[in-house]
Amino acid sequence: MSLPTDVVDYILSFLQVPALESCAQSHPLLSKLVERHLYSSIVLLDAPLYQFRDTRRLYLRISQLIKRLSDNAHIANYVRSLTIYVNGDLRLVRPSNMEDILPIMPMFSQLRKVTLSDDTGRHGLSWQKLPKEFCSAFFSTLNQQPLKDVSIRHISDFPLSLLDNCEAVRSLTLYRCSYVYHKNAPHKPGSATLESLSIRDCDKRSLRNIIDWVRTRRVRSLEFLQRFELFPRLLSGCVNSLTDLTLDFENIESASCIFLIMCSGADRCWLVSSIFKFSLDDNIPELLPTINTFPFTLSAAPHLKKLSVCSEPLIRRPFVAYLKAPYWQHYSDVPAITQLIRTAPPSLEELILKIKFNEGESGPLPNGHVIWSPFIPLATECSSLPIKVYLSARFRRMKPQPAVISDCKEMTRFVEQGVFILMPPASEDA
Repeated sequence: MSLPTDVVDYILSFLQVPALESCAQSHPLLSKLVERHLYSSIVLLDAPLYQFRDTRRLYLRISQLIKRLSDNAHIANYVRSLTIYVNGDLRLVRPSNMEDILPIMPMFSQLRKVTLSDDTGRHGLSWQKLPKEFCSAFFSTLNQQPLKDVSIRHISDFPLSLLDNCEAVRSLTLYRCSYVYHKNAPHKPGSATLESLSIRDCDKRSLRNIIDWVRTRRVRSLEFLQRFELFPRLLSGCVNSLTDLTLDFENIESASCIFLIMCSGADRCWLVSSIFKFSLDDNIPELLPTINTFPFTLSAAPHLKKLSVCSEPLIRRPFVAYLKAPYWQHYSDVPAITQLIRTAPPSLEELILKIKFNEGESGPLPNGHVIWSPFIPLATECSSLPIKVYLSARFRRMKPQPAVISDCKEMTRFVEQGVFILMPPASEDA
């Protein structure tokens, strides 16, 4: 039974690259329909890739892509995302291969996103070491409509001034970049809008230069996934435009706590912290709200509407001889998140919590009350605010899966009252 072409095309949109390639070989009609999906996201390699390959993208060597374009030039119109991997080991970078890219880059007239990355996952690839012709062609691509999204990953010495005149660029990602700089240090605030800026694991020197550059842009959405020492300065550069903020609490040492929760009486705990300098046996809901040492506030962003927080609590069961009853260590940033919410501006409408629980050691798993008790003060705080709170939880390296929220009576009550709206867990690569 034959299906309408639009239905077949819709089905193909859900398939990954291996399945699309099989479909392309099965029938001439399918081969034509597959092209739009198969070539939508291309990863271009200069050397053997050391990282995991994503089956949702098509990986090609430079010579392979040139051959396919010479046979079917029209497939360039299907490319929406282009990732260029260059090996950071300068002994393996072949300038001749990089120069081969130059004639084909203008062919991608419908390109929406471009990524430049060192495929070794280190900071070794310097922008200054790339062929000048390639750098010039890459700059031309940044000015090419309808390009909106630029991602720079594992690159050192990248000049932010390259983006100064690229008014079409609306999204920028800087991932593990070192020595990012601006040729002419900007001083005056600008009017160009940057819809999205993502910063992750960049060195301090780069971050200071990024902060100065950000002041020349109106940043609406900010994703900050690294230590918070310079974050207040960065936030101050976006105060008049920021509406969406994503923070990663995994690396924030100044707000981390260690919960030692007795399984025999899960509503009691020791809170031990080298930061707060005390050790108490107390009730969790009463103890945690007393902690007030967070390094910055959200009140500095008066137009903030959406806050997303990523946290990775660690649960493990160490051996302590003088404690006869079993207990669990719960390394959590929930107290810091609670304190941060207290500083939220009245404009905040949504809070999204993405929690990834990690098990430190094998063995019997704790019950749901042990896992979710540290969240009770946060839920209490959120219940008094006119915001929607979405909660997504994923359990990594925990087999069998630990107890769910329903095993914690207090958290169940907050869910039933609508304080927390449960969402499906994010995928591993999200």
